[in-house]
Amino acid sequence: MILSAKLIEGWGYTIAVDVERAQRLSAWSSYESIILAVARTAVVAQPWREPAISGHLTGCHRASAVLVLPPDIYDAFFNAPAGYRAQFARSLADGVAANARATSLFAPSVVAEFQRTLVPDATPEFVRASLWAGQAKIWIDEHEVDGQLSAPKPSISFEPWERNDPDGPGLRAPVGTRLEIKGGWINPSGAEVLNPAKVSRSLEIADKGFS
Repeated sequence: MILSAKLIEGWGYTIAVDVERAQRLSAWSSYESIILAVARTAVVAQPWREPAISGHLTGCHRASAVLVLPPDIYDAFFNAPAGYRAQFARSLADGVAANARATSLFAPSVVAEFQRTLVPDATPEFVRASLWAGQAKIWIDEHEVDGQLSAPKPSISFEPWERNDPDGPGLRAPVGTRLEIKGGWINPSGAEVLNPAKVSRSLEIADKGFS
């Protein structure tokens, strides 16, 4: 039994998702309405100046923080047919634009939390440069929902993802309370350094629903 979602052609839910939840997720009319709901309900927490551990990025840091939000808003953001991953399912360009829209919308609140908590060595210039960098991103805290990502049955039915990564985590629909914002890597001179391991991130989400 597949419960179709009209906003993305071919997007649906399997019997692992109950009818009420599927209807609730499908009721969201737009990505913009979802991220505005995130902005209204999320609390910024745990800002930190994260050091790089990769040799290519030695000496670089990025601004990172957590958004704590209600489970139903998290569910809409990650799993709705109008949500974040659904924008990548629509097209790679839509997904890239969706990521940029979210990071730019939430960045001012993250900057304010860095300033409020006085994170060592995290100057406003560094935080802004990182959060508005090309590789800035928003994603779920995978550790929080690790068990759900390996659930025995898929929850999302979307043929391209099923074809490209059968039974992969992109077909799961985890529910948690924590999103992570991670800025781009900034070197001591204040310039962004691209992480080569993540240059295909957007394409992986578009192709498989996960990265």
